[in-house]
Amino acid sequence: MVLRRVTTLVALVACGFMQAQTNADKGNIGGWISNGDHQPIAHAKVIVTNEGTGLQRQTLTNDSGLYEFETLDPGTYDVRVEAVGATLR
Repeated sequence: MVLRRVTTLVALVACGFMQAQTNADKGNIGGWISNGDHQPIAHAKVIVTNEGTGLQRQTLTNDSGLYEFETLDPGTYDVRVEAVGATLR
């Protein structure tokens, strides 16, 4: 019984290490979306497009206007923001 628990723990640690290795060549894009008065814009749609592959991902800003895209492949990205009724700078 003890051997089985130790084996499971070792397997979980190994999987975590493999995950860290596969994400070593990934990057993040993040930022803060605000209006002309420097007030955060909550729930704005942020879309990133990899210019080389055309792959798109999207998210919404949080209540503080913050967003983040994690584990992006290396490349050049276009970042577009859509917000209803807001003037973006």
